[in-house]
Amino acid sequence: MFNEFENEEDSWRPDPPKWTVITKKVISYAFGVFVVAFIGFLVLRMILSQPPKAMKQAVWDDTLFSAYQTAKAEKRDFELNQISTPNSFSESSMFSVYTILYSPEAKQLQVTVRYNNRALNYLTQDYPEAKALVESGSEIYVFNLSYTKNDAQHTLDTYKYVKDEKAGYTYYRLIFNGVELDGVAAMTVNACYVGRPAVPEETMSVYGAGYPVIPFDFKAPKSVTKHIKQK
Repeated sequence: MFNEFENEEDSWRPDPPKWTVITKKVISYAFGVFVVAFIGFLVLRMILSQPPKAMKQAVWDDTLFSAYQTAKAEKRDFELNQISTPNSFSESSMFSVYTILYSPEAKQLQVTVRYNNRALNYLTQDYPEAKALVESGSEIYVFNLSYTKNDAQHTLDTYKYVKDEKAGYTYYRLIFNGVELDGVAAMTVNACYVGRPAVPEETMSVYGAGYPVIPFDFKAPKSVTKHIKQK
């Protein structure tokens, strides 16, 4: 229908069915709830996926604490650096590394290794005998540090550690003593099934030529960290 100015009038059109109005409102409301819930899920997942606080800090074993005390007694700054790796994940993406620290004075490297607990399902498929270890809560993995220095390959499999678990992930804060980075071309931390301790199941890069190394802002320790385990 057109008015005297030959413009179409809408006033004559009947109101849309009530069910159409209600359906549109329900869909609009549901979509809004979905968007809010999805964003909330992503935020929650991001928060839960963050390592526990202790896994992002320096662990002060006897070696590191003694080096710090010596520097303090000599009234000089204690050097503790953080290494940034361009790829923190293993090839399977089940393992990753966080907060890599190095003290040149203590000759110590610390690194947090995290693995998704779902990795144990794949491990028990390859090694059925590992299922008993998983069920008993025993250690499933051992770790080592391997590196190329002056064209020679080295492996360090003695370490200390603290362990934690959060939101479906297991965390190890590994402490390797006797590490010197001078002349090192590449360095990886390897996770090995305890039944085959010399065969890496997962490998992650922790240092290489050109990796950024920056000072780490740490809180002055008052004593040696408690509950450190020895491998």
